[in-house]
Amino acid sequence: MTSDGTVVAVDLPGHMAGHIGLLVRAKEVEYLLAGDAAYDLELLDQELTDGINDDPFTAIDTMRRIKQYASEHPVVVLFAHDRDATRRLADNTVYRPSLPLARTHPGSHAVGD
Repeated sequence: MTSDGTVVAVDLPGHMAGHIGLLVRAKEVEYLLAGDAAYDLELLDQELTDGINDDPFTAIDTMRRIKQYASEHPVVVLFAHDRDATRRLADNTVYRPSLPLARTHPGSHAVGD
């Protein structure tokens, strides 16, 4: 979205066709504005959908891609309906997956790629 790559649109399919998020790259941390890719960090961590999506298998694959990216980069993950998003943004709380990463589908790529 920006010529210097500071703001990048990322494909986050599963919730609905064409669902995207924004990855904002700052000096010490990145911010993933993930919209409705998951309801909150707890469901993301457990790879559970909230039941409102067009393609549950793709939604879970997207969650796994987010977790993979977060395991490799300092990123604050923010979802549209997450009650703690405002606090995490204010505190720059980096997300670290607590559960082991499951495999993504062949052909999947990292969130920021």
